[in-house]
Amino acid sequence: MAQSAEEVTAKIKDAFAKTPKPSDDELVGSHEGDPECTEVARAFRAQRWSDLSREMLRDHSQALPLFTPSAFRHYLPAYMMACLGSREEAEVLRDFVIFNLTPPRRSAGWRADFFRARATQFSPEERDAIKCFLELMEERRVIDWKSQGLDPPPSRIKGAIDYWALLQSVTRER
Repeated sequence: MAQSAEEVTAKIKDAFAKTPKPSDDELVGSHEGDPECTEVARAFRAQRWSDLSREMLRDHSQALPLFTPSAFRHYLPAYMMACLGSREEAEVLRDFVIFNLTPPRRSAGWRADFFRARATQFSPEERDAIKCFLELMEERRVIDWKSQGLDPPPSRIKGAIDYWALLQSVTRER
């Protein structure tokens, strides 16, 4: 059984408490001529992850893939914590967060390189918090299906959990 939402929230807060905030110039990649990147950079400028409201995160639910690796690391805990609230309210955010924490099916190519550049920067404590978050999301998914009297379909979340657990074990071996 996964940890409770309160336990996962506490784990996220502790793990990411000292995560460095990137400079305002390092929030998104080159965004000249890209209005979405420009808007995300403007919205997140001078913001710490712990100060972001759920409303702002919902308004920028699609920002995660636009962030640089350091900005992704910094703002991810806010997104994860927003997913731990009301299930209905957090549904769209949850799907985007899980997608961004799930490795691509192919282990080579630009998508895999992009994912690895983000995933490998997290500290062991941050990785553990991510894994616990994913485990809770998977448990909730299964409960939701079963509450409808249905067997849950195969889940990509399990692949993400396995990835973060493996990354965690590799870190411990070093």
